[in-house]
Amino acid sequence: MADATQPGWQVSNVALVGDGAPMRLSTQAAKVEPVKGVMLSGEVDTRTLKPGAYTLLAQATNGRQTETVRQPVQILDQAALTQSTTAVLPDKYFIDDPLRAGLPGIHTPHKVMTFADYLAFVKPEIEGGWPGFEYHVTRKSVSLGGGWFQEYGMRYAAYAKVTGDPVWIKRAQDMFEMADAAYKANNYAGLGWINIPLLYYYKQYLVAVNAWKPEYDTMVKDWVTRAFAWNGTTWRGMNNWGLSSSIRGAVLHYWLGEKIPNQAEWDAHEADVWGDFLNNIKDIDENTTNYAPWDLWVILNYLDMKGKTDLIRTDPQLRALFERYMLEVSPSGARPQYGSTNGWHDSPWVYMYLFERMAQITGDGRFKSQARLMWNYSVRHVEDWHQYHLVTDGAITWLTRILAEVPDNDAILKPVPVEPKSVLTMRAKMITLTPQERQETKEYQRTVPERVPGKIVLRGSMSGDPNDVNSMFALIELNDEAGHCAARPTSVNCLMAQDSVLLASQGYYEQDAQYHNMVQIEDMEGTQGVQPPSTITVPVMQDGKVATYTVANVTNYMRWPITVNRHYFFAKDRFLWVRDELTFNSTFFARIGPNWLSRQMNATDGKTWTNTYFDSMPYTGLGTGGGMHRWKNATYDLLTYFVPRPGMELSLADMTTRNLYMNAPLRVRQTWRGLAKEGETLAFDTLLIPHKVLYQKADPRPLAKTITQVANTPQTTAIMYEAPRRDNERIIEKVLVVFSSVPFTGSGITTDAKVAMVVWQGDRVVNWSVYQGTTLKVGDTALFTTQAPANGEK
Repeated sequence: MADATQPGWQVSNVALVGDGAPMRLSTQAAKVEPVKGVMLSGEVDTRTLKPGAYTLLAQATNGRQTETVRQPVQILDQAALTQSTTAVLPDKYFIDDPLRAGLPGIHTPHKVMTFADYLAFVKPEIEGGWPGFEYHVTRKSVSLGGGWFQEYGMRYAAYAKVTGDPVWIKRAQDMFEMADAAYKANNYAGLGWINIPLLYYYKQYLVAVNAWKPEYDTMVKDWVTRAFAWNGTTWRGMNNWGLSSSIRGAVLHYWLGEKIPNQAEWDAHEADVWGDFLNNIKDIDENTTNYAPWDLWVILNYLDMKGKTDLIRTDPQLRALFERYMLEVSPSGARPQYGSTNGWHDSPWVYMYLFERMAQITGDGRFKSQARLMWNYSVRHVEDWHQYHLVTDGAITWLTRILAEVPDNDAILKPVPVEPKSVLTMRAKMITLTPQERQETKEYQRTVPERVPGKIVLRGSMSGDPNDVNSMFALIELNDEAGHCAARPTSVNCLMAQDSVLLASQGYYEQDAQYHNMVQIEDMEGTQGVQPPSTITVPVMQDGKVATYTVANVTNYMRWPITVNRHYFFAKDRFLWVRDELTFNSTFFARIGPNWLSRQMNATDGKTWTNTYFDSMPYTGLGTGGGMHRWKNATYDLLTYFVPRPGMELSLADMTTRNLYMNAPLRVRQTWRGLAKEGETLAFDTLLIPHKVLYQKADPRPLAKTITQVANTPQTTAIMYEAPRRDNERIIEKVLVVFSSVPFTGSGITTDAKVAMVVWQGDRVVNWSVYQGTTLKVGDTALFTTQAPANGEK
């Protein structure tokens, strides 16, 4: 095989792809650096190829993981080059990908998960991993630190409770006693905000099996006193620092009673933060799938120690805090990521633990159902449980905790699927503070009781079946700046269909608009100053069984003098239409347009559409940006159609060289460039159609050829296309969707609705939807008639 420059790696399936038939290379003709994703060398006869942009593609494997490597190649016309130094752009940017046939994806059955499935994973991992811990216990390896023994020991304490086995009870005790020895040997290094509060659970597990020795209380009292010496208030507010800092007072009270050094200061700090949280805010400032569960389990840890978990059941706002994260889980169990994150399906086991606990506290079976779906997704999509230790360790620890803390009572409290309805979630408003204010107040973000939009969750299927795990799903971002998250209002954090990721957010480092599925603004002359903070509202949220129509309004969008209205028409199990209307509040030269990001591209023809897919979903780790872990993705494609407008063009950027493991390194953007004039409005329309991949080679051209512009004027946009139904590929549907500010007549329909959709099977209308209209007629048949503008569907 070809030289892969890394021991154990082999190269196969090398090809040059571009405008024309793909040319496959000999595997001996390429040299690949798979870790950095670089094609170092390769040979191909270019004499038969037209000048233009090409990509050299190769797959390298080490037997456990496979990397796809791209290397851009520009083939020049030598004759033209001698006459001109001006680069000629190719007229086709999107090309057949011969590697697609080697990426079959997955479509595995959805098994109903139970506690037995949790145990089936935990048992071999716990028991098979013990020799590594036993080595250090028997050798008294105190150099590892007390925190190491304590944190891993809690896993074994939980397993001891699950099994009741004296062998595992003794091992949990050994780990606890080694933790004490290691803390003393290392001057108590490793005692921290995270692990010390969790000692509450260590004790609960061992008490349950009569294994908590009296001397353990003495050990822990020594630990907490040393860990939490009062040195002033470090952080305040509803953030991970503030909540974790102030829980220390509760920990001291739990272990020391009233014999707390500096008790007055600790009590004041706890009352300040936790009193504010429980009485006023009842929310957190995080907007990240990684840090949010940290805050949530700190809250649960606090309420457990105080004996107040019932507050979550009785207080609607506390319950809504946990509920909004539960609603963000996709129908097939994926945890879409956003904010400062590890990557796709971020920390699912922590959410599973929280949801299983919430089901018991609130009696709401939806929490249980979502937890089981998340494990189902994890098992079906995992490539290798041992690619990244934090993934494996997290799954082992949190699933063992579920088994130890939550009763196996499915017969009494049944999992209840989330209804296939679209919802708007709300959250506490956050105010950004200046560096000086942060220093003075010890707050990072100021969280206030006022509720503002958080996310739009678009969910639903043609059948209306809540158990339809393959139905379409989208998660829309509405947050301005928040904890561990830059501003990304209106971004499509996620689009899924048929268990496949079609659009996704990014990892830890990809913060600004250019890396996300949102409108990007560029001031070409640098004349515009930073505007005041945005105001984000949702003036329209209309959900039905056939479609959801919603609008996000953002003033001073991304601190630009622009108001954005982003419209989302979510035709359930059919398509997502996104319309961006930008109103300029200042005059400046700009380059503007919506970004749509993906991981792979394949066959395409023309300048108005692209076809993209995700072959896999990298898990880049918190702040590492590396290829730490990878989730497999089901095979399904996304055809994105850009309604053409004068002065608009498509551009493609490959950001792979910035980070090989970026979730979505390929950016397609429809852009307009010119003088944005105060008071004028610019509109972009994008139609996103999920569709099936046939015979492991997606050729979207037959679908793309059915797309026709029925109307494309400043007042009206109407598009028609034909496609198979998701739930029955043998049925071909014709779909017409209309956005119009004036009455519309065309393709046999008449309507005065602002938004309308009609779906035919043959000559028969099977579905229709109207937003704010008085009439919808197909031919001479009135489907909808009212006196005043209203909404309707069938």
